[in-house]
Amino acid sequence: MQTKHTLKTALTLGLSLLLLTSACKKVEVEEPRRFGDGTISFFVDGKLWQNSNSYNNTGSINGTGNSSSSFYSKPEKGIYTVFGRIWDEEVSMFYIAMVNQNKESTYYLQNGNGVITYPADPLDANHMTLWISKSNKTYISKEGYGWVKQTVIFSDSTHTGVKDRYGTFEVTLFNESNSNDFIQITDGRFNN
Repeated sequence: MQTKHTLKTALTLGLSLLLLTSACKKVEVEEPRRFGDGTISFFVDGKLWQNSNSYNNTGSINGTGNSSSSFYSKPEKGIYTVFGRIWDEEVSMFYIAMVNQNKESTYYLQNGNGVITYPADPLDANHMTLWISKSNKTYISKEGYGWVKQTVIFSDSTHTGVKDRYGTFEVTLFNESNSNDFIQITDGRFNN
């Protein structure tokens, strides 16, 4: 009788433990949206995307070579680019290129070329690109489907030295291989 009771108790405890552990879920806490220097953030179909808040030192010579954001400017040619990365398991990269853009204004995006970094970009059009590694998809801008509003803070009264830039943007990006596959980017912001 004692072994029957012990077996029944062990089965009850085992079943309870199984039910308890299967009912527990890993709760993922979404990082709050950051604002300020070196941030790029927006919502993709309602979900927050923002550049990682740290360096990824993999493959870096000095430990700081893989920043999660970069801003490239060539004022004499009116070129300004914004680049951001997420290091998580689903690496993704985001890129904005603006040409002839040395003043504060709203610029409308043109057809994207799929380029994700300024050294490879011919920098002949205002465009946007988002690449997602998990699905290996590249989404690009199309003319008439988005804009970037840039604010420029000059370091002097002659408006020759740019001290800071920040901007907002909204766009629909299209899969470069299938234009029926598209994503909505809303409430986009960058600040170098």
